[in-house]
Amino acid sequence: MFQYFLLFFFINALIIFIVSKFNKKNLFLDRVDKRHAIHDFKVFKLGGILVFLNLTLFIFLELYNLPNNLFNFLIFALAVSSIGIFEDYKSTDKFTWRLFLILIISTYFVMSNNFFINNLNLGLNLIDNFYNNNNYIKILVTIFCINTVIHSFNFIDGVNGNLSVYILSILTSIFIVLNLENIFIFEFKIIFEILLYLVISLFFFNYPKPLIFMGDGGAYFFGALVSSFVILLSINISYDKISIWYYANLMIFPFTEMFISFFRRIFFNKKKPTSADNKHLHHLILKILENKLLFVDKSKNILNSSVALIILIIYFPTILFSTFFYNDEKILKFIFYTSFIFFILIYNFLRNFKND
Repeated sequence: MFQYFLLFFFINALIIFIVSKFNKKNLFLDRVDKRHAIHDFKVFKLGGILVFLNLTLFIFLELYNLPNNLFNFLIFALAVSSIGIFEDYKSTDKFTWRLFLILIISTYFVMSNNFFINNLNLGLNLIDNFYNNNNYIKILVTIFCINTVIHSFNFIDGVNGNLSVYILSILTSIFIVLNLENIFIFEFKIIFEILLYLVISLFFFNYPKPLIFMGDGGAYFFGALVSSFVILLSINISYDKISIWYYANLMIFPFTEMFISFFRRIFFNKKKPTSADNKHLHHLILKILENKLLFVDKSKNILNSSVALIILIIYFPTILFSTFFYNDEKILKFIFYTSFIFFILIYNFLRNFKND
């Protein structure tokens, strides 16, 4: 499979070169005049296009070697990515139509593949029993989880390398846990390697100085494939081996970012929850760096790249300790709720930080 990484990297480098040199109409160019933009130079939103081409080529070459359910996973991710690619091309900034279309695609994917989370394992007998005996609720919860991850990935894709580093962090954790349990089966391995090679092949062109951005297409693709991969693991691996709270902890950071953003827009800004702004965690950290650091190069690229490392420090303990205690439900629950509160407190501290 490693040969695919080399192939993806070569294709990406070639396309980036062609677009940067011969794209006279500036197609897929990210606007620097957006309110939430944090770059001041020419960068193209090619992440979605690149993963789409890479994965399409992979499917073509491996078509007869892929299990049907794995083929469905990849097609689902490509379908969701195509919505983001269209947005990267048109730059409509209209979130509602994307929300609606992704909801339709994910609903079809879940129902047609009979693909849903079997047990929430909340420890509340009444709720757990109701959930276990109601397939419609299982379908709704699974659709909600998939859509939440897809859109939350787009929320944290705001600075160089941030989304890539986050995905690499959770993939590393999953790799360790699956090997400890000796359950790295064929299907898990293929999805894992596809995600790993695609992320790394894009990371080199996005960090520290970006030649491309992930864009909506890239963020949606990884959100779709990572969420379905995590749910696949939870369905096929006994909770006695890997607690479902382990998977929840892997997703708690982007979920909290989206929760805070929606809450802020509705109750503080009195705006639609889907409206764009510049109050995300990475915006707040960047603002502090711009105003407080007097001894470093304050170019947007340097500061932008620094933000991803700071954010890594914030969420890394959650992933690290969840990896250590992947089958200890009580500790994992404690990590989940502690992390959720911690992320909110960090955000509130940064929001109220005096920059003058």
